[in-house]
Amino acid sequence: MAEPVAEPVTDPASVTVDRALVDRVALLARLRLTDDESTAMTAHLARMLELVDHLAEVDDPAASPYTGPAGATRPLREDEPRPSLPVAEALRNAPGLAGAPEDEGAFRVPAVLE
Repeated sequence: MAEPVAEPVTDPASVTVDRALVDRVALLARLRLTDDESTAMTAHLARMLELVDHLAEVDDPAASPYTGPAGATRPLREDEPRPSLPVAEALRNAPGLAGAPEDEGAFRVPAVLE
């Protein structure tokens, strides 16, 4: 069953915390909430976002804007070709190897799709 696709949020202030939003987040997080838990979470999430909005109103000239990992740069090494691990060594401890000739050098893993 395909999950419904939500429109991206372009203005966080326009988000209304309601039961549908909590149920959608619970679905995405693979949480099973009872009706009572979903109702309680709606109130808790609304309150948390109110507190975040309240913090955003504080004018602190000493606080600099957050420039987390998105703005960070890391030095990168040159991409140089080098020999990889030999197939026999990579597969040495594999729990099972594929048996068909076209699967040579492949790991056998449990199916994850139905």
